[in-house]
Amino acid sequence: MGEWAAHAGLSPRVIRKNQKTGAETISMIRKAMAALTLTGALAVAGVSSQAGAAPFDPVMARYAAAIRKIESTNRYHVTADAGGGRTALGAYQILESNLASWSHAALGRKVGRDEFLRSPHLQDKVFHHRFGHYVKKYGAHGAARAWLGGEGAARKGSGKDSADRFGSTPSSYASKFIREANT
Repeated sequence: MGEWAAHAGLSPRVIRKNQKTGAETISMIRKAMAALTLTGALAVAGVSSQAGAAPFDPVMARYAAAIRKIESTNRYHVTADAGGGRTALGAYQILESNLASWSHAALGRKVGRDEFLRSPHLQDKVFHHRFGHYVKKYGAHGAARAWLGGEGAARKGSGKDSADRFGSTPSSYASKFIREANT
């Protein structure tokens, strides 16, 4: 038994059993190492190995955690009556009426209600895309206002500061968001 096999903890029986496929195994290992090397090189360069995935942004992660806590106490499976016959979905309480267009913009395809509720990953991607757009356009405070009251509520003094059915106004919601994001 070779020194490498002993170091790897492989028994002589395992080695003999796999001798015929040794060349194939080495080839697979080389391919895997090449893939890992490429992936590592891409990660160092700030490129993700997942198509369309954005690099990790700790600020957006804080924003996402704050919105999840406010909207659903971090529960990805919840739905809520948002009033006016509307339903809010998931951890970020995205209105079902926005789901098709927002998921298409974020993912390149429309996602249905059931698939969305089953997938924290999809919920996070849709949130990051839409909220990130709001942050770029209005800043963090304005993004929170828009998350609650739509883009018309994004700016103070817009005249769109009425309370939702839970008593939150875009201003009070943005203040709560800023507190949560900074804790």
